Amino acid sequence: MTQKHRIQARFGQAAAQYDYHARLQQRIAQTLVARAGLSESGALLDIGCGTGWLLKHLAGRAPDARLIGLDLSKEMLATARHGWPCDAPSPLWLQGDAEALPLKAASVDTVVSSLALQWCEISRALDEIIRVLKPGGKALIATLVEGTLPELTRAYQTLDRPSPVNAFPDVDALSALLDTMSAAEATCAIRWEREDHPELSGALAHLRGIGANTPLNDAPTRLPARRFAHAFKAASRGPGFSISYRVAYLTLHRLDRS
Repeated sequence: MTQKHRIQARFGQAAAQYDYHARLQQRIAQTLVARAGLSESGALLDIGCGTGWLLKHLAGRAPDARLIGLDLSKEMLATARHGWPCDAPSPLWLQGDAEALPLKAASVDTVVSSLALQWCEISRALDEIIRVLKPGGKALIATLVEGTLPELTRAYQTLDRPSPVNAFPDVDALSALLDTMSAAEATCAIRWEREDHPELSGALAHLRGIGANTPLNDAPTRLPARRFAHAFKAASRGPGFSISYRVAYLTLHRLDRS
């Protein structure tokens, strides 16, 4: 099974209970769309739309927009369709890959993507976003970067085990990538976002419930439970068991050279 198929399968398994465990993800999505104004009309694409939670939020802010939800997981899309309000115009739901968007060039006015691109080859995904944006269009992106889930990494290191945490993009490399873009102006802000759990079981349920426990570097996952709990607690920044994300908030403006 390829890495992308493993990601697709994990998030598909998490679809039914995703929103229950996704408070931190929802907070990050709200922070993302509050950072810059959104067009209230035109085509609005959510890449990695998951259960459709962000699209519902955006439907209230941009009632005249034509909404498009794209996700790699058909189970996530089924959950999104099922949960969409019956009295609201339904988005166009597309199963697809952020690295090969199934949309025409210059066909979208606004792109949003919250915590999806870290599972992609980010340079390809950004190229695709710029390709589908109309001149003058905007993209708002939140993606995880290097340093994310430090508690989990340090806990594994304490037990002399390789960390299962994905190799997220390096901030300097991401900044250099943004600087090379000739078709868009880009800004990037880095913030830490954290959620604390009183019990280790809650922290681990969060990771399992959002599909984020895919061990992309094939690290072993069986650990001595008590030692792991002690190591995780010692590594946590809050009063309990912490889940910390290092988030890059990106804004891209497609240049209009006409």
